[in-house]
Amino acid sequence: MAEVKVLIDRKPLVYEGIFRMDELWALISRYIKSRGHVIVELRNEEKVTDDGKDIFIEIAPYRKISDYLKKEVVLEIYVRKLKDKTVRIDGKQQKYQYGEIEIRFSALLHTDWRSRWEGTGFYFLMRVLLDRFVRYDVVREAENETVKDCLDLQEEIRAYLNMSRFKMVGPDVLEGRIREGVD
Repeated sequence: MAEVKVLIDRKPLVYEGIFRMDELWALISRYIKSRGHVIVELRNEEKVTDDGKDIFIEIAPYRKISDYLKKEVVLEIYVRKLKDKTVRIDGKQQKYQYGEIEIRFSALLHTDWRSRWEGTGFYFLMRVLLDRFVRYDVVREAENETVKDCLDLQEEIRAYLNMSRFKMVGPDVLEGRIREGVD
């Protein structure tokens, strides 16, 4: 069985305000594909309530670094009370959504993801010793790259949401709030 190192564990980003769900999804997809990751959608749920739509999407994009290392960034996207709003931007009516978003980011590094070093106790011991003393710099570099990808994606999403709340001017302004939740 592969060893999974949890580098970032469900770091939250919380926002309430206007945004466009299609633009947010396009931003996430474009960023993930630009880094060479393959998108795996684990869950996609939508529930319509009296308050609006509740959406839950869980994706786990990954990239194989080598036959031994694989990095994975897990996104859990919760959207609550999503409602359509028509707003005036630059004198034009445009459709946006208003709601609460919570995105949790996790960064994982899989070593020996093909389980080739798990056959016997001797191979397992050799894998552990090689990871700790011989391949230390390669594993450490992969860990740093995985954390950087996760934090860069979080910053891209934060920048998009921050710009969304400043698009409107005039009497139609809906205020948005971005904050990092702490668990």
